[in-house]
Amino acid sequence: MTAKYLQIAREIKKRIISQQYPASAPLPDQFALAAEFSTSRMTIQQAMRQLIVEGLIYTRKGQGTFVRKNFLQLSQWELPGSDYFGATKTWEHLGEVVGLVPGLTKSHLEGSVFRYVQETLGLKLMGSYRVVRAMKPGELDKQHLHCEPTDPVLEVEQVIYLEDGTPLEYAHCHYRYDHGGIILVNNG
Repeated sequence: MTAKYLQIAREIKKRIISQQYPASAPLPDQFALAAEFSTSRMTIQQAMRQLIVEGLIYTRKGQGTFVRKNFLQLSQWELPGSDYFGATKTWEHLGEVVGLVPGLTKSHLEGSVFRYVQETLGLKLMGSYRVVRAMKPGELDKQHLHCEPTDPVLEVEQVIYLEDGTPLEYAHCHYRYDHGGIILVNNG
């Protein structure tokens, strides 16, 4: 049997996708959800954490829990990266990318977009949604990472968000197994 918090998370996700809970609007508070689902507030918190991990919602301390603006893309996360459009998604269309962030120039992209966004524009980063997978190398991996067909490759796909839930960056990277690692820090 599926855990109750997962059942609740699935139901809330259905409501988000059907736009019963519209993008950028606050969800009902945890007490109201606990009463509706006849459960404890702790179970609702677990369901909310699940939806945060899936990238569908975000919280603002003292203000509530909100649906992300781009929830439809994230509800279909397995789509290839080209189907998702964040502010710094690609170097291919530099003119389009620069136009999405006020005052952004190529030199910012070559340096630190995050420093520019935080220090110059005064915007706050809220967090990220990251998927890490181990996989066999494809032809491009073998060519560019100089790996053998049996060498594992680490794929990292992530979206980084501003405080209001707007996606700032989409990244889809491949790494050789023997050229570094990933350190995950959980501050929660």
